[in-house]
Amino acid sequence: MTSRKERCQFIYGIMMASAMFMLFVITNYYESLLRMYARFVIHQLERNSPVAGSFVLWLAATLAEEPWLLVEPRPSTVGLEQSVIASLPIFEYEKKTTLKCSICLSVFDDGDRVRILPNCEHTFHGECIDRWLESSTTCPVCRAHVAPQEPR
Repeated sequence: MTSRKERCQFIYGIMMASAMFMLFVITNYYESLLRMYARFVIHQLERNSPVAGSFVLWLAATLAEEPWLLVEPRPSTVGLEQSVIASLPIFEYEKKTTLKCSICLSVFDDGDRVRILPNCEHTFHGECIDRWLESSTTCPVCRAHVAPQEPR
């Protein structure tokens, strides 16, 4: 038989363990909410405001424990000008080997109009790469700059 004092101590121990467990669960819950909110804030700042306050970014990045987010937001990239896109060479494809467009993933057929990027020589359907270059300045395969480099 256990005494009343031992039962009280046992119940007290269970209550303390339960309280500590609940404190742990609640702390982790609020920490995860805080991380999600920080990521949401960072996403909103990058999407809506190209020049956001560095303190807000620092705070959000610190809360999210993502050190690479401490970098200033990059201005939204704008693709190449239409004149540069139009200046890229375009050819009719002659089927000598089987090649695929890395953007639409379809095989080139005889007579397809293809562009070969000057700096990396990757080949794409003209329509596919033109649409890509309206919002980006790099090759979708190797990320080389597409605009022809001027000789130094």
